[in-house]
Order: sequence, then structure tokens, then C-alpha cells
Amino acid sequence: MTALPIANLKAPQPEDLTKRFRALEAEHKGIQTAATALAGTEGSGLRYPLLRRTDPTEAEQQAEAAKEQGWHLWTQVVDELTTHYLDGISPFVQQKFCDALQHWQRDTKPTVPEFADFFAEHAATLTHAQAVMRLLTEAEPRPFNSSAADR
Repeated sequence: MTALPIANLKAPQPEDLTKRFRALEAEHKGIQTAATALAGTEGSGLRYPLLRRTDPTEAEQQAEAAKEQGWHLWTQVVDELTTHYLDGISPFVQQKFCDALQHWQRDTKPTVPEFADFFAEHAATLTHAQAVMRLLTEAEPRPFNSSAADR
């Protein structure tokens, strides 16, 4: 098994995109802080699910709105990365690529800059496929450990 040699193929991120992602990261942190504070409100039913009322309280509505805002921000990040790094790639392939990264994002919970770096590196598999294949053929294969793959 050989790891994809993609780190050196990553296209540079323009400064304006970097600034935009810093702003989105700050906004996302603010939303997370607000959602966490609202979720800890004792009377909200969020901390004590068995006490949940049939009508959502104001805190529950605010927490849900904060979650929705967070999702919207991540959608903006993915849209901007897709526009910048996957220009010229089929929309169907773009969507499948973004869906796959969404699973990684959900499991690892990266910051916006970490996600942007990961996205840019892996976009090279689509935008620089010939270079990736050349580097793979030149790479030294590592022995495959099936027990590690089963985990």
C-alpha cells in the first residue's frame, strides 16, 4: 500500500480566500460557543431530554438556529473551495468528491483552515491526476498489513 503523494501538488490558496476562511472560522467559533451555552441552559430541555416540552423553548430555537448557521457556513466554505480548486471538473465528480470529504470532516471536526488544506491537497487527485499517477509509480510500495486494514 502506498500513500497518495499529493502534499506537494497542492495549489496555493490565494490570500483573499485565506482571509475569507479566517473570518468564517471566527464566525463558526462564535456560533459554536453560543450553541454550547444554549445547550447548557437547564430549563431548555437540551441538557435534560426527559424534561423536554412539546413546544420548543426559546433557547432550543436559538440552539437550532445556531446549528443551522454553522451548517450554512460550512456549505459556504465547501462552495468556495470547489470553485477555486475544482474548476473544470464535472459537477457530478465535484459533488461526489465533496460528499466524501464531508464524511472526513464529520469524523475529524477540523478547523476551517485545516479543512481547506485537506481539500486542496486531495483536489490534486482530480486536477493533477497524471502527476499523481507518475508519483505513485515512482513511490516505494509498503507492505500491506491486513490486520490494520480490518480495524
